[in-house]
Amino acid sequence: MIRIAKSYGFDGWFINFESNLPNKFYVKKTCNFLRYLTDNIHHMINGSLVIWYDSIIDTGIIEYQNGLNNKNECFLNSCDGIFLNYFWHPELIQQSVSQNTTRKFDIFTGIDIFGRNTFGGGGFDTPVALEVIKECDTSVALFAPGWVYECKYGKSRQEYLKNESKFWEGFDFIDLMDLNLEWTLENNGDGWNVRTDDNTTIYISSYEWCKRSKMFDLHNIPSINPTSLVNSQSIIVTVKTQGTGPNFEDYFYLKVDLLDEYHNIVASFNSGEIRTSENIQEIKYCFREYGSHIRYIYWEDGAKDVEHWSGHFGAKVIDPSILVNIDTKVESVSSYVDKYPSVFNIPFATSFNIGLGKYRFVDGYRTSDMAWNHFIEQDIPISYSENENMYLDDEDSYYGGSSLKIKSWNNIIVDIFESLIGIEGDFSLSYTYKTVSNTGNIGIILLDQNNEVICPNEASTNIKFLENDWKCITDYYYVNSKCQIHKVSICGEVEEGYQLDINLGLLYINKVNEILSPIDAVYHTSWKLNSLDTDTEIVDINLYWDTFEWLDHCNIYIFESINEANDDFTSGYNGRSYLGEFVITNIPMKHYLVYIQPVNCLYQKLPISEIVPIEVSINRNTIFK
Repeated sequence: MIRIAKSYGFDGWFINFESNLPNKFYVKKTCNFLRYLTDNIHHMINGSLVIWYDSIIDTGIIEYQNGLNNKNECFLNSCDGIFLNYFWHPELIQQSVSQNTTRKFDIFTGIDIFGRNTFGGGGFDTPVALEVIKECDTSVALFAPGWVYECKYGKSRQEYLKNESKFWEGFDFIDLMDLNLEWTLENNGDGWNVRTDDNTTIYISSYEWCKRSKMFDLHNIPSINPTSLVNSQSIIVTVKTQGTGPNFEDYFYLKVDLLDEYHNIVASFNSGEIRTSENIQEIKYCFREYGSHIRYIYWEDGAKDVEHWSGHFGAKVIDPSILVNIDTKVESVSSYVDKYPSVFNIPFATSFNIGLGKYRFVDGYRTSDMAWNHFIEQDIPISYSENENMYLDDEDSYYGGSSLKIKSWNNIIVDIFESLIGIEGDFSLSYTYKTVSNTGNIGIILLDQNNEVICPNEASTNIKFLENDWKCITDYYYVNSKCQIHKVSICGEVEEGYQLDINLGLLYINKVNEILSPIDAVYHTSWKLNSLDTDTEIVDINLYWDTFEWLDHCNIYIFESINEANDDFTSGYNGRSYLGEFVITNIPMKHYLVYIQPVNCLYQKLPISEIVPIEVSINRNTIFK
């Protein structure tokens, strides 16, 4: 179990026995098992935890206590914490704290988000239970937070994201387009063609500009609190467009104005003419810092056909949306979580990999088209919620399965990390990115603990152009004393009328001239046959090697010849390993060259051409001799 946790990047184990033990003597064996697992996993994985579930009592039978008492305390005494069953009431939690005051934070009071016999009812009322738990001063365990996805998805992903934001962060939105206010239509050419597909209304334009508009009076919408509109300073507009064949490069534009009570424009967004494509394109913009005088929102969009054919072969307009905060921030899970910045030391590195992906990427190359997931590959997550200007993109990545997409029609500063990164002496900052639209550029801003900018002494002096349009920039900082990086932000610049569209694939901070070379990091390599299907002559083989502790992981490549490796190394990618072993499965009996490529914590690695491969020869003579 400890090796599994280390191999897959688990934070520990949650132990839940929901069946009776053979007899009460097995209680002692179970406690010994918990103690052994807890002590040894702490030795192998820093910060790991073993948590016991409130199910079995000291007689070995299932009897949920919904609190800590003499019947289940023996299990808490054998591990890091106990997850209390959900059927508690406030008095039971108070008694639990009195039972063991020195370990009250090791008591994780359970809440079932589905609300099954849960105090407060769960769901959006989860804060009712959280308030009691806060007063009793224990930790909390949330069970089944997938409730939002499973029960509150709504008619679209956009509605699900609204409910997700409400549950976790307390922001409640209304979509003004759901009010079904009539469109004012301008039907040029053959006018708009309106159809419905899967409950989605689609407007298809003609050979002249077809336009439509709506004006919303926010003072006439009862659910909108004018005060909350001022406090949130966030109005999000979204629409999708798609070309109609045979030439899909049709025309579309979107214009949205925020107006005061005298119809003066306070803030405006204009996409300009956009050329559509065969794929659905989403246009998204967030109004921020628009002041306190907004009363009206005016929406206008238009589309036409590039071929100028009669009929309806122009751009399609789909799913317009205007999200407006309808109240001040409501109670949510985040109301009960103290915000502390994460603390890191250098080297600090992330590829914005969340441990899963639709595809697999290595050094900007797509090495696999198969979906995958592996917990241990999760990188340091961004500190802020994704939004229309910053989100994880699973269509392209430099290393792993995702990158950080930065998108905006204006110059922008986006915060990505709020952390305390300890620095002592000179350091460098490197970031690898791709400019998708060939317009705009980015830089990285570092703020110290006093929120003052840490300026590089040599900015962007080392630009390295990589494969597949990726490039790496390194800035150097020379500091004479200790300091802390408190915030990491991205500064994006784009010319007026163009969209900033950039993927940030890798970012790391390290001491200047500190070498973390992966050279000779792998040694004592070997292999052995794992299994053989004698009918198909398909085999599995095990690889083994030793590494230095500072090595992060190894990439595994397998080829049938050196020429194959030199022609396209990405074709031989087989996976990565965080332990000194790996299993290659489902290969025919042949002669292979296996490359074990060491990678350090900054994603620096040896080129395949500099690695001595393991020769693996598999045939019937060697297997059956």
